[in-house]
Amino acid sequence: MDDLRDAWASFVEILGRYGDTASYLNGPCSPEALREAELALGFPMPESLAELLKLNNGQRIEKEGKPIFKSPLKEPLYRRQSFLDARSIAAAYRAFIEDELLMREFGDREVPFASYRDSITQGEVFTVNRDSGRVSLIWTETYDPFNPPEWQVCRFDRGKDLAEFLRQQRMLC
Repeated sequence: MDDLRDAWASFVEILGRYGDTASYLNGPCSPEALREAELALGFPMPESLAELLKLNNGQRIEKEGKPIFKSPLKEPLYRRQSFLDARSIAAAYRAFIEDELLMREFGDREVPFASYRDSITQGEVFTVNRDSGRVSLIWTETYDPFNPPEWQVCRFDRGKDLAEFLRQQRMLC
């Protein structure tokens, strides 16, 4: 987990160069809050995600705050994803698995940790896989009424683990 801690510290350092963006990070997740989130999830938080939450329990989502993760669309465009706190991760996971299309296409192994909008089914999410630890970007919204919904949701690999994902995010800054 030292690799993850180092990647996070390096990413936060870069965030500090962009005004007060890093100041919107929450403090470490308490053991009690992590336990409550795991009870709500119904399984242990993926190890790497739990370690990341112990460093910073997501970010405050405020009108003037900037979501910290970027998902490139097409150069030079990108969307920003908000880093969810432990409680919000559990809520996002519930919304994910309650969505029939997302469940059919991606199963119950993906745990959202960052989202584009307040609702998991409107936009896109970054997820960590419970089994492999791989990070993905998943498009969760269907816009086009003329195409089948399963053609519109998609998964994109974003790293073999959270440390690699964070190093890639650092490069996007």
